Amino acid sequence: MDGIRISLEEEGWVLIRASNTSPLIRVTVEGATEETREKLMKKFVAVTVDEIRKF
Repeated sequence: MDGIRISLEEEGWVLIRASNTSPLIRVTVEGATEETREKLMKKFVAVTVDEIRKF
């Protein structure tokens, strides 16, 4: 497994995974609307950063 994909029913989906070419964690989001996409991006980037900081 090289990442996690979260399906959010009608809101959209989020993919969180390590980059294959750079020392980065990528968060890819697709939302039903631009507003939903922005909301999901902010939420999941914040959650990802919080989890990384625990290490």
